Amino acid sequence: MSQQDLDMNHDEEMKNESSPQDTPKIDEEMKDQEEAKYIITNKDDETEWKYNPKKSKEKTLPPDMIIDMDPLLNDPIRLERVSKLGSDVASITQITKFIQTEGSGEAPDLNDRIVHCMEIRYSNGYLYDFQKRKESKAVTLEDSSSFNFLQDCLRSMKKDEISIFKIQFGSPDDNFYLKDEHSQKFLKEKEREAIEDRTYIFMKLTVKSILRDCKDISSSELKKIKEDAEGFIDNRIAFALKCKNHAKTALTEKSLNEAMKIYRKGVGSIKMISGSLVKEARAKVVERGKDKEEELEMKINYMNDLRVQILLNLGFCHWKKEEWEKMKSINSEIIQFYDTENIKALYRFSIACKELECYDEGLKAMITLIKIEPKNKEAVALYRKLKEISKSKKNKWNKKMDGFFVKQNHSYHKIADEELKKDILRKKIEVELNSEPQ
Repeated sequence: MSQQDLDMNHDEEMKNESSPQDTPKIDEEMKDQEEAKYIITNKDDETEWKYNPKKSKEKTLPPDMIIDMDPLLNDPIRLERVSKLGSDVASITQITKFIQTEGSGEAPDLNDRIVHCMEIRYSNGYLYDFQKRKESKAVTLEDSSSFNFLQDCLRSMKKDEISIFKIQFGSPDDNFYLKDEHSQKFLKEKEREAIEDRTYIFMKLTVKSILRDCKDISSSELKKIKEDAEGFIDNRIAFALKCKNHAKTALTEKSLNEAMKIYRKGVGSIKMISGSLVKEARAKVVERGKDKEEELEMKINYMNDLRVQILLNLGFCHWKKEEWEKMKSINSEIIQFYDTENIKALYRFSIACKELECYDEGLKAMITLIKIEPKNKEAVALYRKLKEISKSKKNKWNKKMDGFFVKQNHSYHKIADEELKKDILRKKIEVELNSEPQ
Protein backbone atom coordinates (compact mmCIF):
# COMPACT_ATOMS: atom_id res chain seq x y z
CA MET A 1 0.00 0.00 0.00
CA SER A 2 1.38 3.41 -0.97
CA GLN A 3 1.86 6.39 1.38
CA GLN A 4 -0.96 8.23 -0.44
CA ASP A 5 -3.41 5.38 0.32
CA LEU A 6 -2.37 5.44 4.01
CA ASP A 7 -3.05 9.18 4.23
CA MET A 8 -6.48 8.77 2.63
CA ASN A 9 -7.43 5.99 5.08
CA HIS A 10 -6.29 8.17 8.03
CA ASP A 11 -8.47 11.08 6.83
CA GLU A 12 -11.51 8.78 6.52
CA GLU A 13 -10.97 7.49 10.10
CA MET A 14 -10.82 11.07 11.45
CA LYS A 15 -14.07 11.93 9.64
CA ASN A 16 -15.80 8.88 11.11
CA GLU A 17 -14.66 9.77 14.69
CA SER A 18 -16.36 13.22 14.65
CA SER A 19 -20.10 12.59 14.40
CA PRO A 20 -22.58 15.26 13.17
CA GLN A 21 -24.08 15.39 16.69
CA ASP A 22 -20.82 16.83 18.15
CA THR A 23 -20.76 19.83 15.80
CA PRO A 24 -23.67 21.76 17.41
CA LYS A 25 -22.14 21.11 20.85
CA ILE A 26 -18.86 22.74 19.80
CA ASP A 27 -20.75 25.71 18.35
CA GLU A 28 -22.73 26.08 21.59
CA GLU A 29 -19.52 26.11 23.69
CA MET A 30 -18.04 28.84 21.47
CA LYS A 31 -21.25 30.81 21.85
CA ASP A 32 -21.09 30.52 25.67
CA GLN A 33 -17.47 31.71 25.66
CA GLU A 34 -18.45 34.78 23.64
CA GLU A 35 -21.27 35.59 26.07
CA ALA A 36 -18.98 35.10 29.06
CA LYS A 37 -16.85 37.99 27.88
CA TYR A 38 -19.70 40.35 28.71
CA ILE A 39 -20.65 39.00 32.12
CA ILE A 40 -19.61 40.89 35.26
CA THR A 41 -20.09 39.11 38.59
CA ASN A 42 -20.50 41.06 41.82
CA LYS A 43 -19.66 38.66 44.70
CA ASP A 44 -20.93 40.97 47.45
CA ASP A 45 -24.45 41.31 46.00
CA GLU A 46 -24.48 37.78 44.55
CA THR A 47 -25.95 39.28 41.39
CA GLU A 48 -24.86 38.98 37.77
CA TRP A 49 -24.98 41.97 35.45
CA LYS A 50 -25.20 40.96 31.78
CA TYR A 51 -24.39 43.45 29.09
CA ASN A 52 -23.90 42.12 25.57
CA PRO A 53 -23.47 44.89 22.98
CA LYS A 54 -23.10 42.31 20.17
CA LYS A 55 -26.71 41.19 20.72
CA SER A 56 -29.58 43.23 22.10
CA LYS A 57 -27.55 45.63 24.26
CA GLU A 58 -29.80 44.76 27.23
CA LYS A 59 -28.64 45.32 30.77
CA THR A 60 -29.81 43.68 33.99
CA LEU A 61 -29.88 46.37 36.69
CA PRO A 62 -29.29 45.80 40.42
CA PRO A 63 -32.34 45.70 42.72
CA ASP A 64 -31.28 48.97 44.40
CA MET A 65 -30.73 50.85 41.14
CA ILE A 66 -33.17 53.45 42.43
CA ILE A 67 -33.95 53.97 46.14
CA ASP A 68 -35.79 56.46 48.30
CA MET A 69 -33.14 58.69 49.91
CA ASP A 70 -35.47 60.37 52.44
CA PRO A 71 -35.34 57.63 55.16
CA LEU A 72 -31.51 57.70 55.07
CA LEU A 73 -31.30 61.50 55.22
CA ASN A 74 -34.06 62.03 57.80
CA ASP A 75 -32.53 59.70 60.41
CA PRO A 76 -28.72 60.09 60.43
CA ILE A 77 -26.56 59.57 63.53
CA ARG A 78 -25.28 63.11 63.10
CA LEU A 79 -25.49 65.94 60.56
CA GLU A 80 -22.43 68.05 59.71
CA ARG A 81 -21.46 70.81 57.31
CA VAL A 82 -18.21 70.01 55.47
CA SER A 83 -15.63 72.77 54.99
CA LYS A 84 -14.83 73.37 51.32
CA LEU A 85 -11.05 73.58 51.64
CA GLY A 86 -10.30 72.18 48.19
CA SER A 87 -13.64 72.38 46.39
CA ASP A 88 -14.12 74.88 43.59
CA VAL A 89 -16.40 77.53 45.12
CA ALA A 90 -17.79 78.47 41.70
CA SER A 91 -19.08 74.97 40.95
CA ILE A 92 -19.90 73.58 44.43
CA THR A 93 -21.74 75.79 46.88
CA GLN A 94 -22.34 73.44 49.82
CA ILE A 95 -21.46 69.95 51.14
CA THR A 96 -23.69 68.41 53.82
CA LYS A 97 -22.71 65.19 55.60
CA PHE A 98 -25.21 62.59 56.90
CA ILE A 99 -23.35 60.10 59.12
CA GLN A 100 -24.78 56.56 58.88
CA THR A 101 -22.09 54.65 60.85
CA GLU A 102 -19.63 56.27 63.25
CA GLY A 103 -15.90 55.76 62.64
CA SER A 104 -13.04 55.35 65.08
CA GLY A 105 -9.57 56.82 65.57
CA GLU A 106 -8.36 60.11 64.15
CA ALA A 107 -9.17 61.92 60.90
CA PRO A 108 -6.60 61.42 58.10
CA ASP A 109 -3.55 63.60 57.61
CA LEU A 110 -2.25 64.86 54.25
CA ASN A 111 0.12 61.93 53.67
CA ASP A 112 -2.22 59.16 54.87
CA ARG A 113 -3.61 56.75 52.27
CA ILE A 114 -7.39 56.46 52.63
CA VAL A 115 -8.82 53.18 51.33
CA HIS A 116 -12.48 53.77 50.50
CA CYS A 117 -15.49 52.82 48.37
CA MET A 118 -17.67 55.42 46.65
CA GLU A 119 -21.25 55.33 45.40
CA ILE A 120 -22.87 58.20 43.48
CA ARG A 121 -26.63 58.74 43.16
CA TYR A 122 -28.68 61.45 41.47
CA SER A 123 -31.18 63.59 43.37
CA ASN A 124 -33.98 61.06 42.70
CA GLY A 125 -31.88 58.20 44.22
CA TYR A 126 -30.92 56.74 40.84
CA LEU A 127 -27.53 54.96 40.94
CA TYR A 128 -24.82 56.51 38.78
CA ASP A 129 -22.35 53.63 38.42
CA PHE A 130 -23.43 50.21 39.69
CA GLN A 131 -20.36 48.40 38.32
CA LYS A 132 -17.69 50.37 40.17
CA ARG A 133 -19.33 51.14 43.49
CA LYS A 134 -17.73 48.12 45.22
CA GLU A 135 -14.21 48.93 44.03
CA SER A 136 -11.74 49.92 46.76
CA LYS A 137 -9.53 52.89 45.96
CA ALA A 138 -6.69 54.49 47.91
CA VAL A 139 -6.02 58.24 47.75
CA THR A 140 -4.18 60.86 49.80
CA LEU A 141 -5.56 64.30 50.63
CA GLU A 142 -2.78 65.89 48.60
CA ASP A 143 -3.42 63.69 45.56
CA SER A 144 -4.21 66.06 42.69
CA SER A 145 -5.68 63.26 40.52
CA SER A 146 -8.86 62.95 42.64
CA PHE A 147 -11.74 65.43 42.79
CA ASN A 148 -11.32 68.29 45.26
CA PHE A 149 -14.76 67.76 46.80
CA LEU A 150 -13.91 64.06 47.37
CA GLN A 151 -10.82 65.13 49.33
CA ASP A 152 -12.93 67.54 51.39
CA CYS A 153 -15.36 64.73 52.25
CA LEU A 154 -12.62 62.20 53.11
CA ARG A 155 -10.85 64.78 55.27
CA SER A 156 -13.86 64.81 57.58
CA MET A 157 -14.06 61.01 57.97
CA LYS A 158 -12.53 58.34 60.20
CA LYS A 159 -11.75 54.65 59.87
CA ASP A 160 -14.85 52.38 59.38
CA GLU A 161 -17.12 55.40 58.95
CA ILE A 162 -20.02 55.34 56.46
CA SER A 163 -21.53 58.68 55.46
CA ILE A 164 -23.74 60.14 52.73
CA PHE A 165 -22.74 63.55 51.36
CA LYS A 166 -25.08 65.91 49.56
CA ILE A 167 -22.97 67.80 46.99
CA GLN A 168 -24.72 71.01 46.00
CA PHE A 169 -23.69 72.54 42.64
CA GLY A 170 -24.09 76.20 41.74
CA SER A 171 -26.23 75.40 38.69
CA PRO A 172 -27.40 72.34 36.69
CA ASP A 173 -24.71 73.08 34.13
CA ASP A 174 -22.02 72.47 36.78
CA ASN A 175 -23.31 68.93 37.48
CA PHE A 176 -20.89 67.01 35.26
CA TYR A 177 -22.40 63.70 36.40
CA LEU A 178 -25.26 64.38 33.99
CA LYS A 179 -22.98 65.29 31.11
CA ASP A 180 -20.38 62.55 30.89
CA GLU A 181 -20.49 59.56 28.54
CA HIS A 182 -21.05 57.12 31.40
CA SER A 183 -24.42 58.61 32.37
CA GLN A 184 -25.49 58.66 28.73
CA LYS A 185 -24.51 54.98 28.43
CA PHE A 186 -26.52 53.74 31.42
CA LEU A 187 -29.36 56.26 31.64
CA LYS A 188 -32.18 56.24 29.14
CA GLU A 189 -33.61 59.57 28.05
CA LYS A 190 -36.72 59.03 30.19
CA GLU A 191 -34.55 58.28 33.22
CA ARG A 192 -32.50 61.40 32.62
CA GLU A 193 -35.66 63.49 32.35
CA ALA A 194 -36.97 61.95 35.61
CA ILE A 195 -34.16 63.69 37.52
CA GLU A 196 -36.08 66.81 38.48
CA ASP A 197 -33.45 68.59 40.57
CA ARG A 198 -30.12 68.54 38.73
CA THR A 199 -28.28 70.90 41.08
CA TYR A 200 -27.05 68.24 43.50
CA ILE A 201 -25.94 64.60 43.82
CA PHE A 202 -25.52 62.16 46.71
CA MET A 203 -22.17 60.50 47.39
CA LYS A 204 -21.93 57.58 49.80
CA LEU A 205 -18.41 56.98 51.15
CA THR A 206 -17.18 54.01 53.18
CA VAL A 207 -13.68 54.34 54.71
CA LYS A 208 -12.26 50.84 55.04
CA SER A 209 -8.86 51.77 56.43
CA ILE A 210 -6.43 54.68 56.83
CA LEU A 211 -2.77 53.82 56.19
CA ARG A 212 -0.83 56.32 58.28
CA ASP A 213 2.37 57.93 57.04
CA CYS A 214 4.53 61.05 57.46
CA LYS A 215 6.21 62.58 54.44
CA ASP A 216 9.44 64.48 54.94
CA ILE A 217 10.63 67.40 52.81
CA SER A 218 12.95 66.74 49.87
CA SER A 219 16.74 66.41 50.21
CA SER A 220 17.25 69.65 48.24
CA GLU A 221 15.03 71.55 50.71
CA LEU A 222 16.90 69.98 53.64
CA LYS A 223 20.18 71.11 52.11
CA LYS A 224 18.96 74.71 51.99
CA ILE A 225 17.71 74.61 55.58
CA LYS A 226 21.01 73.11 56.76
CA GLU A 227 22.77 76.39 55.98
CA ASP A 228 21.19 77.72 59.19
CA ALA A 229 22.24 75.27 61.93
CA GLU A 230 19.68 76.41 64.51
CA GLY A 231 16.87 76.48 61.93
CA PHE A 232 17.81 72.96 60.83
CA ILE A 233 17.62 71.72 64.44
CA ASP A 234 14.16 73.30 64.81
CA ASN A 235 12.98 71.69 61.57
CA ARG A 236 14.21 68.20 62.50
CA ILE A 237 12.72 68.39 66.01
CA ALA A 238 9.36 69.53 64.58
CA PHE A 239 9.26 66.65 62.07
CA ALA A 240 10.29 64.08 64.72
CA LEU A 241 7.52 65.34 67.02
CA LYS A 242 5.01 65.07 64.17
CA CYS A 243 6.15 61.48 63.54
CA LYS A 244 5.78 60.63 67.22
CA ASN A 245 2.21 61.94 67.42
CA HIS A 246 1.19 60.42 64.11
CA ALA A 247 2.64 57.00 64.98
CA LYS A 248 0.76 57.14 68.30
CA THR A 249 -2.47 57.50 66.30
CA ALA A 250 -1.51 54.46 64.23
CA LEU A 251 -0.85 52.51 67.45
CA THR A 252 -4.29 53.31 68.86
CA GLU A 253 -5.72 51.93 65.62
CA LYS A 254 -3.60 48.76 66.11
CA SER A 255 -1.60 49.44 62.96
CA LEU A 256 1.77 48.29 64.26
CA ASN A 257 3.62 48.22 60.94
CA GLU A 258 2.58 51.77 60.02
CA ALA A 259 3.49 53.00 63.52
CA MET A 260 6.96 51.40 63.37
CA LYS A 261 7.60 52.88 59.93
CA ILE A 262 6.73 56.38 61.18
CA TYR A 263 8.76 56.01 64.40
CA ARG A 264 11.84 55.09 62.33
CA LYS A 265 11.39 58.27 60.31
CA GLY A 266 11.26 60.28 63.54
CA VAL A 267 14.49 58.68 64.84
CA GLY A 268 16.13 59.25 61.47
CA SER A 269 15.16 62.92 61.59
CA ILE A 270 16.93 63.46 64.92
CA LYS A 271 19.98 61.47 63.79
CA MET A 272 20.47 64.11 61.08
CA ILE A 273 21.44 66.56 63.84
CA SER A 274 25.15 65.78 64.13
CA GLY A 275 27.51 66.88 66.91
CA SER A 276 29.30 69.30 64.56
CA LEU A 277 25.98 70.94 63.69
CA VAL A 278 25.19 71.44 67.39
CA LYS A 279 28.64 73.00 67.91
CA GLU A 280 28.05 75.33 64.99
CA ALA A 281 24.68 76.41 66.41
CA ARG A 282 26.23 77.01 69.86
CA ALA A 283 29.03 79.10 68.36
CA LYS A 284 26.56 81.36 66.53
CA VAL A 285 24.23 81.73 69.52
CA VAL A 286 27.02 83.02 71.78
CA GLU A 287 27.01 86.31 69.90
CA ARG A 288 23.25 86.76 70.50
CA GLY A 289 23.33 86.67 74.29
CA LYS A 290 22.89 84.33 77.23
CA ASP A 291 19.12 83.98 76.84
CA LYS A 292 19.54 82.55 73.37
CA GLU A 293 22.23 80.17 74.64
CA GLU A 294 19.86 78.83 77.29
CA GLU A 295 17.07 78.52 74.73
CA LEU A 296 19.31 76.45 72.44
CA GLU A 297 20.37 74.18 75.30
CA MET A 298 16.70 73.59 76.14
CA LYS A 299 16.09 72.60 72.53
CA ILE A 300 19.02 70.16 72.58
CA ASN A 301 17.81 68.60 75.84
CA TYR A 302 14.31 68.31 74.44
CA MET A 303 15.73 66.73 71.29
CA ASN A 304 17.49 64.06 73.37
CA ASP A 305 14.34 63.40 75.41
CA LEU A 306 12.28 63.16 72.24
CA ARG A 307 14.75 60.67 70.75
CA VAL A 308 14.46 58.47 73.86
CA GLN A 309 10.65 58.64 73.79
CA ILE A 310 10.50 57.60 70.12
CA LEU A 311 13.02 54.77 70.66
CA LEU A 312 11.01 53.53 73.66
CA ASN A 313 7.84 53.51 71.56
CA LEU A 314 9.61 51.71 68.73
CA GLY A 315 10.92 49.15 71.22
CA PHE A 316 7.38 48.72 72.55
CA CYS A 317 6.21 47.84 69.00
CA HIS A 318 8.92 45.17 68.78
CA TRP A 319 7.74 43.89 72.17
CA LYS A 320 4.19 43.56 70.79
CA LYS A 321 5.55 41.63 67.81
CA GLU A 322 7.80 39.51 70.08
CA GLU A 323 10.92 40.57 68.19
CA TRP A 324 13.21 40.13 71.18
CA GLU A 325 16.56 40.81 69.51
CA LYS A 326 15.41 44.17 68.15
CA MET A 327 13.71 45.02 71.43
CA LYS A 328 16.91 44.29 73.33
CA SER A 329 19.04 46.28 70.87
CA ILE A 330 16.87 49.43 71.02
CA ASN A 331 16.66 49.49 74.83
CA SER A 332 20.38 48.75 75.06
CA GLU A 333 21.03 51.80 72.83
CA ILE A 334 18.98 54.00 75.17
CA ILE A 335 20.81 52.75 78.28
CA GLN A 336 24.32 53.01 76.79
CA PHE A 337 24.13 56.33 74.93
CA TYR A 338 21.22 58.50 76.07
CA ASP A 339 19.84 57.64 79.53
CA THR A 340 21.63 55.09 81.72
CA GLU A 341 18.89 55.25 84.39
CA ASN A 342 15.78 55.08 82.20
CA ILE A 343 13.34 52.85 84.09
CA LYS A 344 11.36 51.67 81.05
CA ALA A 345 14.48 50.91 79.02
CA LEU A 346 16.07 48.91 81.87
CA TYR A 347 12.89 46.92 82.51
CA ARG A 348 12.23 46.16 78.82
CA PHE A 349 15.88 45.28 78.26
CA SER A 350 15.58 42.68 81.04
CA ILE A 351 12.33 41.31 79.56
CA ALA A 352 14.10 40.80 76.22
CA CYS A 353 17.08 39.19 78.02
CA LYS A 354 14.74 36.77 79.78
CA GLU A 355 13.24 35.65 76.45
CA LEU A 356 16.69 35.36 74.85
CA GLU A 357 18.07 33.49 77.94
CA CYS A 358 20.68 36.19 78.62
CA TYR A 359 19.97 36.00 82.34
CA ASP A 360 23.15 37.63 83.66
CA GLU A 361 22.63 40.74 81.48
CA GLY A 362 19.00 40.96 82.57
CA LEU A 363 19.92 40.61 86.27
CA LYS A 364 22.53 43.35 85.96
CA ALA A 365 19.94 45.74 84.47
CA MET A 366 17.41 44.84 87.19
CA ILE A 367 19.94 45.52 89.96
CA THR A 368 20.49 49.00 88.47
CA LEU A 369 16.73 49.59 88.28
CA ILE A 370 16.05 48.42 91.85
CA LYS A 371 18.79 50.72 93.15
CA ILE A 372 16.94 53.63 91.51
CA GLU A 373 13.44 52.45 92.56
CA PRO A 374 13.68 49.94 95.45
CA LYS A 375 9.88 49.78 95.79
CA ASN A 376 9.21 48.96 92.14
CA LYS A 377 7.20 45.72 92.53
CA GLU A 378 7.39 44.73 88.85
CA ALA A 379 11.17 45.15 88.84
CA VAL A 380 11.60 43.12 92.05
CA ALA A 381 9.36 40.34 90.69
CA LEU A 382 11.29 40.23 87.41
CA TYR A 383 14.62 40.20 89.29
CA ARG A 384 13.51 37.21 91.39
CA LYS A 385 12.23 35.41 88.32
CA LEU A 386 15.49 35.95 86.46
CA LYS A 387 17.52 34.86 89.48
CA GLU A 388 15.42 31.71 89.92
CA ILE A 389 15.71 30.71 86.25
CA SER A 390 19.43 31.52 86.20
CA LYS A 391 20.06 29.45 89.34
CA SER A 392 18.05 26.53 87.94
CA LYS A 393 19.99 26.62 84.67
CA LYS A 394 23.32 26.75 86.52
CA ASN A 395 22.38 23.82 88.75
CA LYS A 396 21.49 21.73 85.72
CA TRP A 397 24.77 22.72 84.11
CA ASN A 398 26.78 21.91 87.23
CA LYS A 399 25.15 18.49 87.57
CA LYS A 400 25.91 17.77 83.98
CA MET A 401 29.50 18.88 84.33
CA ASP A 402 29.91 17.04 87.66
CA GLY A 403 28.97 13.80 85.94
CA PHE A 404 31.45 14.59 83.22
CA PHE A 405 34.27 15.16 85.73
CA VAL A 406 33.36 12.02 87.70
CA LYS A 407 33.79 9.97 84.55
CA GLN A 408 37.04 11.74 83.81
CA ASN A 409 38.34 11.09 87.37
CA HIS A 410 37.35 7.44 87.19
CA SER A 411 39.28 7.04 83.96
CA TYR A 412 42.25 8.88 85.41
CA HIS A 413 42.33 6.73 88.53
CA LYS A 414 42.04 3.56 86.47
CA ILE A 415 45.03 4.60 84.32
CA ALA A 416 46.98 5.64 87.43
CA ASP A 417 46.37 2.25 89.05
CA GLU A 418 47.62 0.46 85.97
CA GLU A 419 50.72 2.66 85.82
CA LEU A 420 51.35 2.03 89.54
CA LYS A 421 51.06 -1.72 89.06
CA LYS A 422 53.48 -1.59 86.15
CA ASP A 423 55.92 0.47 88.19
CA ILE A 424 55.77 -1.97 91.11
CA LEU A 425 56.30 -4.90 88.77
CA ARG A 426 59.25 -3.14 87.13
CA LYS A 427 60.92 -2.47 90.46
CA LYS A 428 60.33 -6.08 91.57
CA ILE A 429 62.02 -7.37 88.41
CA GLU A 430 64.96 -5.03 88.93
CA VAL A 431 65.38 -6.25 92.52
CA GLU A 432 65.31 -9.87 91.41
CA LEU A 433 67.87 -9.18 88.69
CA ASN A 434 70.17 -7.42 91.09
CA SER A 435 69.93 -10.22 93.64
CA GLU A 436 71.17 -12.85 91.18
CA PRO A 437 74.85 -14.03 91.73
CA GLN A 438 77.45 -12.49 89.48
